[in-house]
Amino acid sequence: MKKYLIVCITLICIILSLLSCTTKEETVPTPISNSESNDLFTLTIYADNDKYKKHTPVDCYATLKYVGDEPITVYHSDPMAVFIIEDDKYFPYGYGGIRQDVLINTTFEPNEEIRLEFQKNGGWSADDPNVAFYEEFYNEKDLILPKGEYKLSVNLRYSLDEDKVVETIQSLNASINILVK
Repeated sequence: MKKYLIVCITLICIILSLLSCTTKEETVPTPISNSESNDLFTLTIYADNDKYKKHTPVDCYATLKYVGDEPITVYHSDPMAVFIIEDDKYFPYGYGGIRQDVLINTTFEPNEEIRLEFQKNGGWSADDPNVAFYEEFYNEKDLILPKGEYKLSVNLRYSLDEDKVVETIQSLNASINILVK
């Protein structure tokens, strides 16, 4: 009986030891994207995952592909496309989207695709209750978001008429949703 008890205790210790060595299986990140198109362009936004842990940088960018058959020149502000972040707490009205009103032209060749890197841009009022958050957010180079649900968008605005840019402006948007736990 004593031998049986020692064998059982030894087996239990071995099993518990093996169980404590196993690691929780991590889920493999699944890149996400969403595209919007018109007759001239396909705008696609990408992120390396749709779920992030707190304090983890979000890798986000966009591509713009010209789908026409002949070279084309578009007229736009700087930057041509802006990234916008929306949530219920820190960015309820959308963050970003600030453009400099300068007339820049970009010529695209047939099937040319460009990559648009995520850039932070925006501002806040000195009496905003989230001032400390915004100061920290802008001081960080990477896109790091607090816990919450976010909509990340990219917005392209351009004109094909250099003389009537404001009257003929066209817009294209693409969005994805992410969760920060």
